[in-house]
Amino acid sequence: MAECSIEGCERLEYRFNLCRRHHYRFITHGSPTGGEPLRNTEHKGRCSIPNCEGEYLAKGLCANHYAKRRSHGDPLYQRSFSNSQPCSVRGCSELQIARGFCGRHYQRVLKHGDPEIFLKGEVGKGTLDAKGYVILYRPGHPNAHKTGRIRENRLVMSEMLGRPLRADETAHHKNGIKTDNRPENLELWSSNHPPGQRVQDLVAWAREIIERYERDIATISVAGSDPSGSGG
Repeated sequence: MAECSIEGCERLEYRFNLCRRHHYRFITHGSPTGGEPLRNTEHKGRCSIPNCEGEYLAKGLCANHYAKRRSHGDPLYQRSFSNSQPCSVRGCSELQIARGFCGRHYQRVLKHGDPEIFLKGEVGKGTLDAKGYVILYRPGHPNAHKTGRIRENRLVMSEMLGRPLRADETAHHKNGIKTDNRPENLELWSSNHPPGQRVQDLVAWAREIIERYERDIATISVAGSDPSGSGG
């Protein structure tokens, strides 16, 4: 295969008697020598890191140092953990797998940016999901996931109504605190809406809503009342 036709360039021909770099410049700038000066045209074929004999790949670096530069911003990056050392989180005896953390704490770093974030509630009070809702294990409940887990606010609202929640219903927190699942802090919301805006459709929808929730409103009013009279 012939070399590039540009004087001084020893790269192999790619198209139209030009190497890839000069062909790109021809397509981009209309001239194979147009644009900014070529970078790394005088590299030595070896990595520029002292005492490294690796073959040149890009940016004056071998494949190993170039990968470190791309991933960590430093071609001399050295990992700060050992698979034989315990996790860097105080009190954790599990072995490190990445960035000085064990698998459990490393996953917390990836998901929440904090290895010590604790997404569990009090013993017997369930756990918190990624969105901050309290999750309980209630297998067999109609609103529970197939794993048996259900959000506590939905469970409480279901118990207040004496029936499972429908797919279009949610249990809204009045004060915005997702862990405050007292009956008086929950409201039943529905995303149900009429299929159209004709008067007939609106009237039919209104009747459906009244029939659906007339009993529920009375039930919730009783179950969600505050015995102390403080208003929640």
